[in-house]
Amino acid sequence: MKKVTDENQMRLRDFADRKAFDPKSVIRVQGRDWEYIPIHPMANETETLNELGISPKDCIKVDCYWKVGEEVFFLQVYTKKSGITWGTGFYARLSKGEFPMIYLAACIEEEFITQDKVEEIMKWFDAYGIDNLSAGSLPLENYAPLTHTS
Repeated sequence: MKKVTDENQMRLRDFADRKAFDPKSVIRVQGRDWEYIPIHPMANETETLNELGISPKDCIKVDCYWKVGEEVFFLQVYTKKSGITWGTGFYARLSKGEFPMIYLAACIEEEFITQDKVEEIMKWFDAYGIDNLSAGSLPLENYAPLTHTS
């Protein structure tokens, strides 16, 4: 288990503040000790899409704060239709700012992004071993591709 640092505590407080501000926005992943707060709607969120006047096919980018145990990651999911120029796959980087945060990203072939797809991507990152990613192992601000070795 990783040591909880002051930076971890800041990220956890930020997540807790976001959760307190809008508790209905928090999604818990069944069977896991994970929860996340999406920033953009997903294709299966019919009520939200109707309120915004958009359709599932408009859900081509989803960002979310993802809490895994005592760590918080920023996860970005893109479809090819989003205009992203990366190849299909999984990526990671370290952000700069008030406190460093690991950003995870996935570029997918699907036409739009659903909650099931976001959670499938989370499971990929978990199997990859995100607990082993650290500030010293990631580039600053530029995404590096991750490959699954198992």
